[in-house]
Amino acid sequence: MAKVRNIDISMSVPWLYRGTSNVPSPLIILLHGYGGNMEQMMRISEDCIPSTFGVASVQGPHQHTKPTRIGDSAPRVGFGWGRAFSEQHNACVHHRILDTVISALVEEHLADPDNVFLLGFSEPVPWNYQYALSGRNRIRGVVGVCGELPRSRVSNTTHTAILHVCGSSDPHNALSVAFENASYLKGNNVEVEIQVEEGAHEFNAGMKESVKAWLGSSSAKQPDKSGCSVDPA
Repeated sequence: MAKVRNIDISMSVPWLYRGTSNVPSPLIILLHGYGGNMEQMMRISEDCIPSTFGVASVQGPHQHTKPTRIGDSAPRVGFGWGRAFSEQHNACVHHRILDTVISALVEEHLADPDNVFLLGFSEPVPWNYQYALSGRNRIRGVVGVCGELPRSRVSNTTHTAILHVCGSSDPHNALSVAFENASYLKGNNVEVEIQVEEGAHEFNAGMKESVKAWLGSSSAKQPDKSGCSVDPA
């Protein structure tokens, strides 16, 4: 029987950063959905991020070809966060990317280590929650839009707050599952808020208003120094 063997290779993952000042400020890291890219996520999220935030937008590490449309002169390329071969590998790569981005901006004194947030759309949402609730204590709050809210294993030391935004007619994510899993997380002392907005699998104006209000309120609160500080990488 053939045995699976692995080759460890280095990976270059591009990301964008737009800052508001030369002093540490609240940081939000954007992760696009399947088939998207870092520029697109930066653009569509612009209206929902408070002006005091520095913004990083990361490109998914897995490239693929998208279906061509009438009038396309070249193949369309998209990016994603996962491969079906190994969920563990997908999570590991995702978490290493976030560790690297956060460490870089904190070391450059551009990000306030007590005010780091994640915002993901669709595919990366469950990995964002997994990362934030794992006990790293690097994330102040997580916003998930039209993605899966899983029953993540929760570290006893986590102080991360969650805003989970759902489309009322999203065909990919059942509201009943989101509310059931939110109850499970609340039972493990995780602060979870679910907002249901009119819409399908999209990031529309109503959703953006909810996200902006939550980010403004969450970043204005005094951080819990016992659970939200960034440990040196």
